Amino acid sequence: MIESLKSFLFVPGDNPDRIQKAAGSKADAVIVDLEDSVATGAKDIALVGLNDAHAVLKSAGKACVVRINADPPGTESELRAACECGFDAVMLPKVESPARIEQASALIAHHNPGRGQIPPTIIALVESACGILAAPQITAAVGVSALALGTEDFSLDMGTRPTPDLLDLPVRQIALAARAHRLAALALPLSIAEFRDAEKVSEAAKKAAGLGCTGALCIHPNQVEAVNSAFSPAPADIDEARAILAAWGQSQSLGVAVAQLDSMMIDAPVVARARLTLTRAGEIS
Repeated sequence: MIESLKSFLFVPGDNPDRIQKAAGSKADAVIVDLEDSVATGAKDIALVGLNDAHAVLKSAGKACVVRINADPPGTESELRAACECGFDAVMLPKVESPARIEQASALIAHHNPGRGQIPPTIIALVESACGILAAPQITAAVGVSALALGTEDFSLDMGTRPTPDLLDLPVRQIALAARAHRLAALALPLSIAEFRDAEKVSEAAKKAAGLGCTGALCIHPNQVEAVNSAFSPAPADIDEARAILAAWGQSQSLGVAVAQLDSMMIDAPVVARARLTLTRAGEIS
């Protein structure tokens, strides 16, 4: 399910008004944040309000994610609450090894109430050089549904600003590691703090999509539309995909293994890519 989503909008877990606004946004998923956007003194309030936040977002048809804190003592209680409330996914911050995933997976299995309820999957948020280097091992861990890049903490770890030049390689590595296991890849070669310039967000999202990423994190509704558009098939791509499948169907009816469309040779991988395009466009399932 996570792989089919494009935009993931953060919202402070202690702010019911912002949660309500996020429910009315065009984001595919909303991340109720218990970490960076919540002051230390308000974390208990955010945790207590998690069930209400989930109810508001689910009633609006949103996929629900909760970002927990990186360190104990709150980690286990937050994972338990995520299971009990029925969140679709838990975002683990500052992941640097598969051991962190394994620990969280064990806690989720322990606290999941069962009764047919699907346990939340894990979105691993990589925010350091160590995390990027361990990305292939992280994505191989059981329970992971997505790999995401935290641009601000990553650039801090690298000792420089979150420029497109710095973020280009990590985005590529996130995409490679995630797609090797058919997981969602959530990354942009742009600071997540860039939300006023929609064109800049759009260009970064288009580049990320071209590199194999499936979606992106957003901290402001202004970013959502640009991200949704960039990670959706363009009308020209949809038309081409339809034509490819039509040409392929005709060749198959004639018993021919390879088809041709204008100057393009069509074989099985081209057909599979066309089907993927139409799946992302919602035309086929």
